[in-house]
Formats: sequence, structure tokens, C-alpha cells
Amino acid sequence: MKKPMLSVILTNYNHAQYLEGALDAILTQRYEPMELVIIDDASTDNSVEIIEKYMAKHPNIRLIKNSQNRGVGENCKELLRLAQGEYIYAAASDDRVLPCFFEKTMNLLSQHPQAGLCWVDAVFINESGQKIGEDRFYLSSTPRYFSQEEVVEILRKKMFHIGGLIYKRSALIEAGGFFQELKSYADYFSVLVMAFRHGVCYISEPLVVYRVQQTQYSAMLLKDKKTHSEIIYLILNLLNSPQYADVRHRFKRSLALAYLFSPVIGVLLRTPEFRYYFTFKLALHTYWRTIKKKINPYLPLSLKNVYYYFRNIHSKRVFRSSLK
Repeated sequence: MKKPMLSVILTNYNHAQYLEGALDAILTQRYEPMELVIIDDASTDNSVEIIEKYMAKHPNIRLIKNSQNRGVGENCKELLRLAQGEYIYAAASDDRVLPCFFEKTMNLLSQHPQAGLCWVDAVFINESGQKIGEDRFYLSSTPRYFSQEEVVEILRKKMFHIGGLIYKRSALIEAGGFFQELKSYADYFSVLVMAFRHGVCYISEPLVVYRVQQTQYSAMLLKDKKTHSEIIYLILNLLNSPQYADVRHRFKRSLALAYLFSPVIGVLLRTPEFRYYFTFKLALHTYWRTIKKKINPYLPLSLKNVYYYFRNIHSKRVFRSSLK
């Protein structure tokens, strides 16, 4: 079987302290990507020097140097245009992939070419690199494909964000790519559209490491109530457009709008054309998720580790009981 081609895209801005770790993890994978396309967004540290050092050893690296800072959204849009592979992994310069990530995900995607993407479990670390937990879903004892309707049922039972992704390029373009006006919710919207149209592949194994920072874009956006509400309106208007009529009912039934936190409930109730998506179960999930998000920064590391430990035990028990 011919191996499908994988493009890795990465946007970087002043992350020199993390860059070598991210690049080493990508370039030492057994499943070698056909290209690693990097945009440096006018960094003022020595990021470019580090990238050029790697380029001397790895001819599959392409570097685009912005003369001025353009922002994550613009860079992702440009990287998607430049990528040539059948599949795309959008890397982050402060995160890291673990050994065999590309090999395991690409082998599974090769067996299920209908899937729009593949996602895996994840490890979370804080700004200093300390492990603060693992996101384990225990959805399957073996790597597998979930259909569109199965994805809906999983999300109804488990409130989580699909992450650690390799996208099928054609499915991502069909979904509209990443809408930069949605800011940190750009991948949330496109990923769900792909999942609800094509189904997903899943591997129940932590294969990516995410660095959680209090200053990261999504955390800052949540504090900006006006911008956050504007983005919610944009997402709901997109869902109500003819382009996404085929996935509208799956957004509703899956309770996926809970990921937008409590402001979404106010928007749904105030706006008649959006009330279709409101349910009491959605409200319950949304407010619970909002409470957890707000208290999380104030919890000590030891308590976070306890939370992840017991949550993962519960997820494993639920999964085992579903097999009986």
C-alpha cells in the first residue's frame, strides 16, 4: 500500500526556548513527513537562527520569514495554501509530538481513507514543563474509526475538545479551512465540521504533549467578553448558512456548543434564529464547563494531578462497562 504524504505546518513567534524540542520531536519520527513548512512571524529572538540550523540537515524544511507580525490566523491560512501533502499536521512551537505519533496515526488513516481526521489522547504540561495531567478518553481498546453518528453520541456522553490532530487536507478545505475571524475557535469549528461530515479515527494513547499557558490566546480571549460574544455570533451564523446545513443537526445533538462556554446560552436565548440549538442539557454542560475553566488557574498542581487521575479512572470504567 502506498503511504499517503504528510505535510507538517508550524507557525512560530518568539518561541526559541521551545523550538528545538518541537523540531527534534517532528524530525525524528519514523514516519517521515514529506515537508515541514514553517512561518516565522517576525520573531525578535533567535528563532530563525535555530530553524536555519535544522534546515542545513533536513532538506524537507521550508521557511517563510515574515517581515512583520501577521498573527496566527493569517499564518495558518497561508500554511494551508502552501502545504502539498494529502494529510496535514498543524504543529505548535511550544508543544511536542511523542514517538510513533505520525506512524500510528497515518497507518490508521491509510486503513480508513473516508475519515476527515485522526485524534489521539494527550499529555498536559505547564509553562515550566511539569506534567499536570493526561487527557485519556478510553473510547476504544484498539485504534479505530468512528462514523459521523458515533462521534455525535460520544460527544453527548463525554464533554471534551477533539485535539492532537492530523487532518485530511481535502476535508479541511471543504470545511472552509480555518476561519481566522474565529480566532482561537477556528480549529474548533473546522474540526467538528470534518468530524460530522466524514467521521474520525482515534487512538487511545497519549501521543502529543500540550503546554498550557495562562497567557495563551484562548485564555485571553475568554476574558474579553465582547470579542467572545462576537465570535459566538459568527459561529452560529456560519452554522445557519447553507454551506453547513448538513451538519447543523449534529452540532445540536452532540452538545458541541458547550465548548463556547456560558456566553453561548445568552446568545441562543436572545436571538430567535439561534434558539434551535438550545436545550437544557446543553445549558447544564455549558455552565459546568465554564465553572471548571474559571477555577482551573487557581488550583495547585497536586490537586490537578488528583483530578486527572480520578477522571481517567472513571473514563476507563465507563469504557469497560460499555464492552460488556
